[in-house]
Amino acid sequence: MIAIVKVAKGHGNIEIREIPKPQIQDDEVLIEIKAAGLCGSDLHHYEVGDQTAIPVVLGHEFSGSVLEMGRKVKGWKVGDRIVSETHAHICGECSLCKTGAYHLCKERKGFGSGVNGAFTQYLAVPACLLHRIPDGLSYPEAAVLQPVADIVHAVVVNSKVEAGHTVAVLGPGPMGLLTAEVARAIGAGQVIVAGLDEDQKRLEIAHAIGADHTINISKENLFERVMELTDGHGANVVFEASGSKAALVDGLKIMAKKGQMTIIGVPRQPVEIDPRALQAAEQTIKGSVMSTWPDYEQAIRLAKTGRLKLQPLITDVLPMIEWKKGFDLALAKKACKVVFTPVG
Repeated sequence: MIAIVKVAKGHGNIEIREIPKPQIQDDEVLIEIKAAGLCGSDLHHYEVGDQTAIPVVLGHEFSGSVLEMGRKVKGWKVGDRIVSETHAHICGECSLCKTGAYHLCKERKGFGSGVNGAFTQYLAVPACLLHRIPDGLSYPEAAVLQPVADIVHAVVVNSKVEAGHTVAVLGPGPMGLLTAEVARAIGAGQVIVAGLDEDQKRLEIAHAIGADHTINISKENLFERVMELTDGHGANVVFEASGSKAALVDGLKIMAKKGQMTIIGVPRQPVEIDPRALQAAEQTIKGSVMSTWPDYEQAIRLAKTGRLKLQPLITDVLPMIEWKKGFDLALAKKACKVVFTPVG
């Protein structure tokens, strides 16, 4: 079977290779991959390539159907439509694993980085990671449920978004747009999404999925515009979804008193923060990463009820052999969410 493989560390070093079809263990199922989303971490593996096993099949956002089952697997049948959590391996014994925070386990190995992932045709997955795709959701849409779960973890679990709150999202990439949608779905009063000139198409998607206001900070002053929209109070919750140092600094400036910033984007540079300003306004900063079982189930419920619009985010569906085109589109911000489909 063909696969998109990171073959060496460093920039690039990705190619299509033929690899063996995996053999499942007793507690695993063999998934026939139907769709696999391109994530920002995959782009990092392409641009930097310092955080993966070598060689490794990339991809961790995927949907598919059950093709085979190990002898100890119960509750599933061939043909079931599934999405999966990304935690291919955890220790199961540490305090984090035993208290439900297994996504933070030091021994964690994720699909597409620590072990072979979903940019291929078939994948062996522990049955305990599976979740059912609701009827009416296409496979490409279902592949987006994985990042939705991460955003549910950030917005619902790790933040305090209350009814009527003003939420500001910095960075209109797929994660930022999903943040805007989830915040709206759980009752935010107004949702503001900010981006740059090169994000114009994504800012248009933000409007389409229900953002109240978009701000092009290449042309408008973010602080002034947010204060205008909030009667001078600022945003109750700020989500930094770009990974930009400048965006994080700007986000601190637009927080309301007693406000919160949740960091979703992956920062690449250290940021100097004035703790006295945070103290004086009783503000908080919190990080959020990945997701767990309840987050997936809530993401699926939101999608099932129609409160999330996933299709507008999917701008390109490409066969895996066109992986380079997909990566180039995403890196140039000419695409929002790219989804690959297997060939063969």
